[in-house]
Amino acid sequence: VPSCILAAMVKEACPETLVVLGGNVWSKMGDAFNLPEFAGLFDFWDAIVYSEGFEPLAELTETLDPCYVSGLVWRSHGDVIVNPISHKPKEFSTLRTPSYDENTRIWAADNVMPLYTASNCLHQCSYCAISGGSETFLGDVRDIPSMQIAQMMKELALLGNRFDITSETFLIGKQLALGRALREIGHTATWQCYLTITNSLLSKTTCKALYDAGCRAVQLGLETLSSESLMQENKRWNSPENYGQILQNLAEAGIQVHVFIIVGIPGERMTDTLKWLPFIERYGEHIVTIKSARYQLTRMSPEERSGAREDLIEVLPDTAPLRLNRNFLYRDEHGHGSLKGLKNVTAVRTLIDESCRRQWGYAVTSTLPWNANRGRYTIVELKEMARKLPMEPETPHLKQSVKKVAGIVRAELSVDVQFGSFDDVVEFFRDRT
Repeated sequence: VPSCILAAMVKEACPETLVVLGGNVWSKMGDAFNLPEFAGLFDFWDAIVYSEGFEPLAELTETLDPCYVSGLVWRSHGDVIVNPISHKPKEFSTLRTPSYDENTRIWAADNVMPLYTASNCLHQCSYCAISGGSETFLGDVRDIPSMQIAQMMKELALLGNRFDITSETFLIGKQLALGRALREIGHTATWQCYLTITNSLLSKTTCKALYDAGCRAVQLGLETLSSESLMQENKRWNSPENYGQILQNLAEAGIQVHVFIIVGIPGERMTDTLKWLPFIERYGEHIVTIKSARYQLTRMSPEERSGAREDLIEVLPDTAPLRLNRNFLYRDEHGHGSLKGLKNVTAVRTLIDESCRRQWGYAVTSTLPWNANRGRYTIVELKEMARKLPMEPETPHLKQSVKKVAGIVRAELSVDVQFGSFDDVVEFFRDRT
C-alpha cells in the first residue's frame, strides 16, 4: 500500500514520468489482472513488472514503450495487457555491482547495503510462496559466484562494509566460500542473511567458521517443535531436538539469531505449540529477536495451489484478490469450518507473545529495531543495554488467554487443570517437555 500511494503521488506531480511498480507480490496476483476493476489502478501508475525485473527495466529504460517488454502488465485503451514472461531468465553471473545513490541513507548510524545474490529457494516448503509465479519455479537456482560477490562488496566499500544478503537462503557452503574469496582479494566485509537451520550447525567449528567468514547475524525458520508438522510442511531437515544446541553454538560464535515461529499449523495440537513457552524460557538467552506469526494460507504456495490441507481447513471464497493470504477456517471434529480454531490459535499466540516479551532482548530490540542493528552491536553490548531498560508491559488480553488455554489442555490432553497465571502455564508445559 505505501508503494502504491508513493507511485500515485509521483504520477500526480510528474504526469509525463513513466511510473512502474514491481516486487514478488505481483507474481501472485495473476487472477486479479483479469478483473475489470484492475484497469482503474493504472490511473495512478503506468505499468507493473510481475516477474523478474532485470530485463523489463532495461527494456523500458531503452524504449519507454511497454508494448514489447516481457513480464509487464499495463493498460492500453482501457484494457489490461499482460505481456508474457521471458523464457531466458537472466544469468546472475552477468549482473553488475548495484549502483546506490550515495546521498540515500538508511535509518542507522552506518549504511547496510542490500545484495540479492541468488534467485529462488531449493526447499519449496509447503506453506511458503517465495517461488510462486516466478520463472524459476521448477527449482533451478541461479546465483552469483562467490568471488564476484566479494568483488561487489569491495566496490561498494566507500558506502559501507556491512551487507544485508536478501537471498531466500544463504547456504553455509556459500558463506564459507565468500569468506575465502574476501581473504583472497584482501578485503573485509560482514553480513546478515537468511539461513536454513540444518544439523551442520551442531558443529561449533562450523559456526565459528561462519563468523570468521563474515557472518554476523542469521534469520532461522524454526517454525514448530513438532516433527510431524515439519514433515507435513516439507521442512524435514529441521530437527527440533537440536534447536537449542544450534542456537547456543551460533551465539557462542558471536552470530546474532532471529527466529521465526508459526502458530496454528493445520493439524498441530495447540498443546504441542505451547511447548515453545519452556523452550523460550530455556534457550531465549541465545536468541536476539523472535517473530511468532499465525499460520497463513499464502496465495500460490504449494498448499494453496494443491488444496493439500482441505481436510484440515476450509478455504473461504476468494473475495480479496489483491491480498497475499487467503481466508480460511479450521475444521472442527465434525469436519466443519469453525471460528473456534482461530480463537484457540489467537489465545496460544498471545501466550507465546508474552513469553517473547519476557525474553531478555525484547525491550532493547523494540527500542533499537533489528533492521537498524544488523550486527552493529555485539550480543554483549545489547545485553548491557537491555539491563538498563524496564520490562515491556503485559500482553493485552493475557488473562483471558490463560483461561482459554486451560480449556485447550482439558480438551486435548484430558487433564483437568485451572491456570491462574501465565507462569502456571509455563510450569505445566515445562514438566511435560
